[in-house]
Amino acid sequence: MSFRQRLMASQDVPGRCGACRHFDNEGATLEANFAALVTMGSGFASVRARDGFCGLRGVYLSDRAGCASFAERPGQQG
Repeated sequence: MSFRQRLMASQDVPGRCGACRHFDNEGATLEANFAALVTMGSGFASVRARDGFCGLRGVYLSDRAGCASFAERPGQQG
């Protein structure tokens, strides 16, 4: 099972990536971290939904994923 699959399958996580301080789903961040993405289209594409980049692990994943390293984003609850 891949790292991403383990993240998605985990039920015992304190929070979801979309609310984590390490998660960034801005198009510019994705393009900066995955240079080839610009060749294929854009980090601003609607097909990626709310997927983003985990700055802690350096991976692209869904905002619904989660892990034990969850850290709540300042000023946000849940």
